[in-house]
Amino acid sequence: SSSLTSQEGVRLYVGGTSIIDSWHSSATEFTGSTYLTISDLYQLDLSYKEMTGQARMRLFWKRDELDYTILPSDQLYHSPSLLGGPWQLNPCGDGFVNPLYETCDDSNTQASDGCSSTCQIEQGFQCVSPHPKKQVHAGPSMCNTICGDGRRIEAQDGGQEQCDDSNSVSSDGCSSTCTLEASYVCIGGSSSTRDVCQVLAPGFNVSNGTLHSDYVIVNISSSTEKSTVFTNTNGLQPPSITSKNGSIASS
Repeated sequence: SSSLTSQEGVRLYVGGTSIIDSWHSSATEFTGSTYLTISDLYQLDLSYKEMTGQARMRLFWKRDELDYTILPSDQLYHSPSLLGGPWQLNPCGDGFVNPLYETCDDSNTQASDGCSSTCQIEQGFQCVSPHPKKQVHAGPSMCNTICGDGRRIEAQDGGQEQCDDSNSVSSDGCSSTCTLEASYVCIGGSSSTRDVCQVLAPGFNVSNGTLHSDYVIVNISSSTEKSTVFTNTNGLQPPSITSKNGSIASS
């Protein structure tokens, strides 16, 4: 049930249904009622006029036998036709997930923690929102990275993953909890790409991060000369290779 206080004319539509239509009236209070379903959003259209002085309008509501109270602002939302919403007038971060416009709400408006500043689940995260029986909406959300989705979410992006090789199998360099396993190195991972893990070469020094490069010696013979080419396993010449007198030799 709703009640309006206005000094001249007023019209109120809820969900497209006319609740109050007193555009030409000298009364100061108008009432009307309709049935609403909890958790649903309804389009509210309110028009009022003041012809003789300063305009003032107040909208009250009540349910069942309770007293009328002013309609609180946290129950009002932007119109979908205006901003592509519906979006709540108050910012997200209240710890309640309204599925009509939020996919998460972790009680803050901080980004890079799984739930964005607009209460949307961020890429590489999953959020669980409990729904206590006494609450209309679920929340607050608890967000964690998705281990095995091929995206390495590190501390600067709100996660704690050391690697992510697109699976949840251990003993392949990246464990089932996305931690780096001993004697492996994982490279290439980012918030949008997966890691590729390989066994460390024997010369790898964990303390200073140096990596021993194994070189392949290829002998090439021709009718005019014989050259020795030094190259590493990916086909590129190592930094120590120099060219001298028409041949390639190790410096």
